[in-house]
Amino acid sequence: MNGYEFTFITKDGSKTVLDGAEKLITDFKGKVSAKDDWGRKPFAYKIAGLKEGHYHVWAVDMSPSDMLEFKNKLNLEKGVIRYLILNQD
Repeated sequence: MNGYEFTFITKDGSKTVLDGAEKLITDFKGKVSAKDDWGRKPFAYKIAGLKEGHYHVWAVDMSPSDMLEFKNKLNLEKGVIRYLILNQD
């Protein structure tokens, strides 16, 4: 398992979207080891018609092959506006 920093933006930080993201991680045999809520922040430009979003940063442990599949599924999640996944190693 590799460590990743998973930063993502949601429209409003709703529990439903966060629970869905965490379930998606566990479905791919991953584990969330830390969560950090950065709150609402304005965008430099409109994204999906929005001027601001709710930022979240999670530490995730997952195998590289599962991470690839996770990214593909994450692209289909309607509640996640944008995301960035960085390898911590």
